Amino acid sequence: MVENKVVGFASYGICRDDDLVNTGEIFAMYVLRVYQKQGIDKQLMNACLEALKDINKLVVWV
Repeated sequence: MVENKVVGFASYGICRDDDLVNTGEIFAMYVLRVYQKQGIDKQLMNACLEALKDINKLVVWV
């Protein structure tokens, strides 16, 4: 949040691919264009990694 305004979000959880056991997945990550290149994406990624820290592997499909 910037000035009490949501400017981005990330969605994560257990991987939806049944072949990948004990794997986390970042489903989506978006930052409003006007707020890009300000480190918000890094903050979102770090929050996802912290939430998934007990998972052995992580996948991100791009």
